[in-house]
Amino acid sequence: MTLRKMIKTEAKASLRGRWGRAILCLAVVAAVELCIHLVDAAAMALLGYDFQWRWGAMGFSYGRQFFTIPALGVTAAAAIIWLLLAAPLWTGRRNWLLELTDRRAHPVSHIFWPYEGRTWLRSAGLEIFIKVSTGVAAVILAVIPGALLLLGTGNLPLEGMGTLPPLLANILTIAGGILGIVAALLLWTWWQRFTIARILLCEKYNLSLGQALGLSKRYMKGHRWEMVRFDLSFLPWTFPSLAVLLLTGILQRSIGQYWFYPHFLYGPGLVLFMVVTLLVLLYLAPYYGMARVMYARYLYECGRWEEGNSAPGPEQPARQEENPQEKEEPEKGSKTVDQLLQEERSCPVIRNIVFDVGDVLLRFDPAGELEKMFPTQTEEQRQELLEGIFWNPAWKELDLGTTTEEDYFRRARESYPHRREDIDLLEQKWYDCLSPIASTVALMGRLKENGYRLLVLSNFPEKAFQEMTQRYLFMRDFDGGVVSYQLHLTKPDPEIYQALIYREGIVPGETVYVDDKLENVEAAQAAGLRAFQLKDCQSGPFEAWLQQLGVRTTLEQTT
Repeated sequence: MTLRKMIKTEAKASLRGRWGRAILCLAVVAAVELCIHLVDAAAMALLGYDFQWRWGAMGFSYGRQFFTIPALGVTAAAAIIWLLLAAPLWTGRRNWLLELTDRRAHPVSHIFWPYEGRTWLRSAGLEIFIKVSTGVAAVILAVIPGALLLLGTGNLPLEGMGTLPPLLANILTIAGGILGIVAALLLWTWWQRFTIARILLCEKYNLSLGQALGLSKRYMKGHRWEMVRFDLSFLPWTFPSLAVLLLTGILQRSIGQYWFYPHFLYGPGLVLFMVVTLLVLLYLAPYYGMARVMYARYLYECGRWEEGNSAPGPEQPARQEENPQEKEEPEKGSKTVDQLLQEERSCPVIRNIVFDVGDVLLRFDPAGELEKMFPTQTEEQRQELLEGIFWNPAWKELDLGTTTEEDYFRRARESYPHRREDIDLLEQKWYDCLSPIASTVALMGRLKENGYRLLVLSNFPEKAFQEMTQRYLFMRDFDGGVVSYQLHLTKPDPEIYQALIYREGIVPGETVYVDDKLENVEAAQAAGLRAFQLKDCQSGPFEAWLQQLGVRTTLEQTT
């Protein structure tokens, strides 16, 4: 899975169950902008100007009569109102989308957040800077393509040159068109330098507008074209509307006389076009908005890591200085106290503890459970069930989330029709194969009490993970994480580790990961995590290793 697909998957997951609220946020902002347009139009009407609504520009057009002092004054006033009212709302909407990434429901009123402080002024200032600088860049980039197009179409004849030959005119027109597309892409790429500034306005209250713009420019360096490609990946969503245009043109004109002009859109064709476009926008607008802010934040965090700055982690309790006199003397052949302290100081502070589930928190013992469920069966009969159900390569489909448990066990009954009744019983009771590992669960609880951030990274079927979360309270203590069925990825695929790092915004060097399988541990180490292999469900060595890293694994005694 590529980074682009991973972010899109994350965006959909964050919006799941909140799509209607995301549409409502967008509708509130659009309603404010529409009201501003209506006030603008009413003022123009009072001045005696004729105007008409332009759907393409989502605003009113006043023609050449617009260029008068009163009309320009009304437009300037409308622009100021927009900057004071609508621009902060767009920042607030981005902030609302960012808040959704923690998987909690947030009220629509949070889009009004910028009005609470200086973010209001910064968001307005950012919009002014972006529009002015983008306008200047557009004029500069459009000079040569515009001149070629005007020459080719005969709208800008050179004095004394006369009419250009048809071939030369066509060449100039085509060249102007090609350069115009290139200029548009360059302008789009140039505009991406402001992408992270919008995110910084939401997340960093101590930055000035200049600092936010400077950081955005620096962190987007080398990623602007990457962001353009990301935006272009949403282009296929325009196909339904284009298909309506094409079908309407074919149906309303004979194929031999068909010309692709939008003026044929009237009556049923216009209604169908508007309905299809609206339905696409209702889905695409929240999806695109969420994906874009998540990608921007990802690029920002990557930029910070490259500079050696840690991403902001959760508040951690201050680690108390240990008194060397209170330390026990190490055994012969072990490191001295001074060496251990020096290692601890040289290592990053551990902030996150990531747990696998199977054979780390929950012992997975299908063989023992089958012996309890089928005591009268022979070892060979139980082994057949083990290999056919639990050790079947198709089990990976459950972990990936590409099949359901019902379908999996249905196929098992088809493969082993003589064991149908046994498989029926297993389908109902196989969760009993999972039981808590008391020592690791207790360690997890102490880490939670000491303020460490607990995350999960596990290959696990969806229905089983939900059942374990219902059965055991400690499974609800995770602050986040990734389970294989959510992203259709399984360990040791490197992408699932990157998904964890991206989704939770963690710094790999500040994160510990524990797993029972060596290949998963090695993959975690390749991703930069500090990983440990838990063998035979024994948490003692893991706890000792954590203590060497400076992690507090015991609770302080109070009197």
